[in-house]
Amino acid sequence: MDPSKPAPPHTSPLGMWSTKLSLRIIQFTLSIAMIGLVGSVMSAGFWALGTLICAAPPTIVSAVWALSEGICILARGGHRGIHPGACVAVDLLLWLTFIGSTVALWFLGIATAIASGTLDGLANYNRDPYEWSDNSVSDTMDGLVAKGQALVGLGATLV
Repeated sequence: MDPSKPAPPHTSPLGMWSTKLSLRIIQFTLSIAMIGLVGSVMSAGFWALGTLICAAPPTIVSAVWALSEGICILARGGHRGIHPGACVAVDLLLWLTFIGSTVALWFLGIATAIASGTLDGLANYNRDPYEWSDNSVSDTMDGLVAKGQALVGLGATLV
């Protein structure tokens, strides 16, 4: 900062801007991890398309928001970020969007479990573990999709 210029009207204390910056870094890191989770679930097939539709857009917006706030904290004079009212509004909208995504993924996981017939309790655990059939591969993939959707829902709640 140029010493000949007056200080900005508000200068954030060291503890405040370092906390805001570290939380935005954590948010950005979790968002990138969520994008990776969505990508890994997408490899499971057509039914995982719902995961992409539900979780990817708010996760990408969250990553862009965290990056832009971090850049503003580092670049603006006095280590001021984006206006606090705007931060509260965008974070609240992201939070509400992630709640909607989590509920949608929950319903999608239940629909996938019902469609694959894995919702009937311990039926899959009574099978011989050494038996090989195309049906067991299908059940395994459906289980992976359901677990992946659960992970994405959990991650969306954390972001």
